[in-house]
Amino acid sequence: MNPASELRLRDIATSAVLTVVPDLPLRNAIQLFVDAQVSCLVVTEDVDRPVGIITERDLLRLVCAGYAEDKPVRSIMSAPLLTVREDMDFSSAQALLANRAVRHLVLVDEAGKLRGVASETDFRRHLGHDLFKAIHCLGAVMDPSPDMVPPEQPLARSLELMASTRRDHLVIGREGRALGIITERDVPRLMASQVIPERLTIGDVMSHPLYTVGPDITVAEAARRMGEAGLRHLVVLDDGGRMLAVISQHRLLERLGVVMMEESRSRLENTLDVVLE
Repeated sequence: MNPASELRLRDIATSAVLTVVPDLPLRNAIQLFVDAQVSCLVVTEDVDRPVGIITERDLLRLVCAGYAEDKPVRSIMSAPLLTVREDMDFSSAQALLANRAVRHLVLVDEAGKLRGVASETDFRRHLGHDLFKAIHCLGAVMDPSPDMVPPEQPLARSLELMASTRRDHLVIGREGRALGIITERDVPRLMASQVIPERLTIGDVMSHPLYTVGPDITVAEAARRMGEAGLRHLVVLDDGGRMLAVISQHRLLERLGVVMMEESRSRLENTLDVVLE
């Protein structure tokens, strides 16, 4: 596996991208999310020219605002589309993700034709667990979650909370005891099942039992377990079983990007010192 400093987006990205045409009905796009278990769909014209994207976050906003299943994809896709060249290096790509507050980069060639998509999960998979050893403090990758959502809270209110605060998860429980979780990944499933959020509680649809870890776990081990379990979140419990925080894939990559930038700056400063000396 290449060192992170040598990685290019072409090494990280998924080349077998699931694409849809702008006129595809929304109901069909939602079902594709569920069947293929993907985090985005790229909207293309002329076979391989990307013009938009639909992500799980887009669907979350949509389910809160209300939608018609027969609407075409073009009416709800995110556009204009942010595209990048496939030879972009890892550090620049990670900085772009952070600066633009996006979680997918669409790769194109010189002619503007689709070449792949790089998601946060693709970044984590290709970096290797050892690289995360550079992050020594677990607290740097933990999201101190706000108060847990009680299981009896209406689903509609819970989804609106996620959308308005741009949170990609909610932990469900009470009195410090976590019972379940709901994430952006659950949204396509809920939409495909045609649930009526006003008639259900968050406890009715939460994922459980939770995958939990202790506060003594290393960052590298957390990344390894996340990969093995196919998860983007790990709930951290204290010795008494009470929730302390949540380790998120997004925060892992965000912190790793900072560490790599600091290391690059340090190497540059050392080189400059030698030259000056």
